[in-house]
Amino acid sequence: LNDLAIISGIGIDYEEEEFKVTFEVISTKKEGDSSAPSSTYYVTSTGESIVYAFTSAANQMDKVPYFEHVEMVVFSKDVAENHLEECIDYLIRTERLRNEFYTVIAEDSAEELVTASSKDHPINSTYLVELLEFNSETFNSAYYSQFTKSVNSMLSDGEDAMMPVFKIKGEDTIELSGLGVFRDFQLVHIFDNDQAS
Repeated sequence: LNDLAIISGIGIDYEEEEFKVTFEVISTKKEGDSSAPSSTYYVTSTGESIVYAFTSAANQMDKVPYFEHVEMVVFSKDVAENHLEECIDYLIRTERLRNEFYTVIAEDSAEELVTASSKDHPINSTYLVELLEFNSETFNSAYYSQFTKSVNSMLSDGEDAMMPVFKIKGEDTIELSGLGVFRDFQLVHIFDNDQAS
């Protein structure tokens, strides 16, 4: 375990003609240090393709990246509108990830959303999943849909795929702001929470 960097969340942005990938990595406690709070650190890198960006970020790490505990992948709105098919193709094909994570859209930067942890929520991807669980029970079950189900919806004729949209409000408040609708791997509309429910 000490040789592994356990990745819990991934953010994917597209800036200046390059993909930017951000990993949320769980800091493992030192042996015998049961009082240390679990916290996270972040690794960010860019590449001309999603594959290069992932590889470049992994190469920066001093431990072996371990992706089997990824809970959340965040796409920026720009990625969702223009580059989603390439990203999803990679996420399906890579053997590193299990397909049991959730996918959401950041209204602005995916990096900002992934790194917006706080004292109350030290592992931000876990907090995002908790927000989805709560909102699926309160408003609309479409908010809480795992990656495989979202992809199957995108591949099905006549079925609109949906993905929740988050935004950062103020300095450190994260809120669910709506539900994005996709056709042919492109974000075509965002319903606010009232419309989505």
